[in-house]
Formats: sequence, structure tokens, C-alpha cells
Amino acid sequence: MGVFESMYRRLVEACMSRELPLVVCTIYNGNFADQEFQVMARVAVAAFNDAILRIAMEKGLLAIDLRLVCALPEDYANPIEPSAIGGNKIAWAIWRTVSRKKGASEQATAVRSRK
Repeated sequence: MGVFESMYRRLVEACMSRELPLVVCTIYNGNFADQEFQVMARVAVAAFNDAILRIAMEKGLLAIDLRLVCALPEDYANPIEPSAIGGNKIAWAIWRTVSRKKGASEQATAVRSRK
């Protein structure tokens, strides 16, 4: 995990050097039919998401937690790709996040999906 976090940190810093607004997203959990595999995937993804959220907090960036946005089976077209429903939810989450007032001091660690 150290390699991912180090590389992700460098990526975020490179993006921030452009002095443009930046929002990061976590990795969603997917929708695997095999529940044992789903649990293993969720645990593996959590380690990456922990690094993503930690760096976002350190850098004062907004973060969209896609695990909360794509949380239902109908949010997925297959085990790892969003469906049209999931894609719409992701688009709305991004729109809501980037539409926030410039200079807002609050951190967004989760953007709930539109119901």
C-alpha cells in the first residue's frame, strides 16, 4: 500500500501545482455475485480508499466517497462498472461537489446519492 499512497500523493501534488480546483473520488466497492469475493474486494478497496481520503484531508481537498454513491445493485452494469443509474448518481455527486461555493472551508468526505 505504501507504493500506491506514495504515487497517489505525487499525482495529487502535481495536479495541485496547476493551481486549479481539485476534487478526488474514492473507489467504489463493485457488485460481485459471490458474497465472499465481495467482502474480500471491499476490504482490499478500503485500503486504497483510506490512502485517498487521508491525502485529501491532508491537502484540504474535497472528496466524493463513491462507496456511498454507488451502493445498490442497480448502480452497476456488471461487477465493476457503473450502470446508467450509477453513472447518473456519480455525475450528480460531482456536480453537487463542484457547485459548492468557492473557498468553502468544510471538508466533504461523502456525497450522498440523489434518491
